[in-house]
Amino acid sequence: MAKRGRQGKAWMPPESFHALDLSRESLIVPRIAKTPRAVRVPPGVLPINHNLSIVAGGAATLGQVEEALASAVAVDAGLRATP
Repeated sequence: MAKRGRQGKAWMPPESFHALDLSRESLIVPRIAKTPRAVRVPPGVLPINHNLSIVAGGAATLGQVEEALASAVAVDAGLRATP
């Protein structure tokens, strides 16, 4: 292996998932998509991938987040941002 490929430390994901509450349902939003859309993830599943993970813990519920992502404003913004 090339010298630049050998690193002394193990790779760690940029996002911390250790504090993610797996006892609650969550949403994932694909980072690469023409329009924003939410996919429900059942409790107990750890979404390890390059998607955005959303856990409702404040004033907004997962349903409200899904509605916002499916709104005309979000879809239009996603279409304008897509090359």
